[in-house]
Amino acid sequence: MTVITGQNGYVGTALRAWLEKDGYEVRRVGVRGETDENIFENADVVIHTAGIVHNKKADDALYDAVNTALTKKLALLAKNSGVRHFIFFSTMAVYGMTEGRIDRQTVPSPKNGYGKSKLAAEKLLLEMQTDDFKVTILRSPMVYGRGCPGNYALLSGLCKKVHIFPDVKNKRSLIYIGNLCDCVERVIKDGITGIIHPQNAEYVNTADMCRYIAAYSGKKVFFSRLLGAVVPHLGISAAKKAFGSLYYADDTAFLCDRYGLEESIRLTETGSLSGQNDNF
Repeated sequence: MTVITGQNGYVGTALRAWLEKDGYEVRRVGVRGETDENIFENADVVIHTAGIVHNKKADDALYDAVNTALTKKLALLAKNSGVRHFIFFSTMAVYGMTEGRIDRQTVPSPKNGYGKSKLAAEKLLLEMQTDDFKVTILRSPMVYGRGCPGNYALLSGLCKKVHIFPDVKNKRSLIYIGNLCDCVERVIKDGITGIIHPQNAEYVNTADMCRYIAAYSGKKVFFSRLLGAVVPHLGISAAKKAFGSLYYADDTAFLCDRYGLEESIRLTETGSLSGQNDNF
């Protein structure tokens, strides 16, 4: 049996649908409040997706309590319950970078409570790993897909409203939810352990992403090379996130290629709701 932590999360919902579609027995559990010591009974694999992401109301203490201390508690319960494989969703944010190339020599240096709490959890989990308790850490970049929260929804809304968009030539590591689910299934099947860096097989160019969004939304957008040359250098944080380059190098990336970029945008913009079997 596979147990997924987190009752209502976007990734956990999609993962359950994906794995059940492929014949896995899956159970989702909530981990807020007191945790039942038998929560992982009869489980072979635990996928820990629950946690606090970027939250303006959260301070470092709350990030530590949920993303670090709770992760350690759940991992110990899993280990004591005979779970053989613990899969932890970490984040690209452990590197503390808004721009640049991340390779095997890049040292994690998180800049906020979210990234720091995830990195601390990673270290605790790796210390717990044994031959009978495998640990896999996924340092995921931004996830997008139908009904996703976060920055993709903002970009999609922008591409549907504007008539002119910067024709940038940037490069970003992103991952479509279907590719992420396929990647997790590979991790389970092949017993892949250690730290991996999942991403789409193709690096994403923000302008190309907007082209596909506009096309599948029936919108006409003009792409300006002049704006593309200027906007990434404005020194504005939001502009760097949207139009700068931040990516995993070839020697680091774990490629997830079930869906290409155009197909993933088509499914995101026109597909069914997340969590349904035809979402992918």
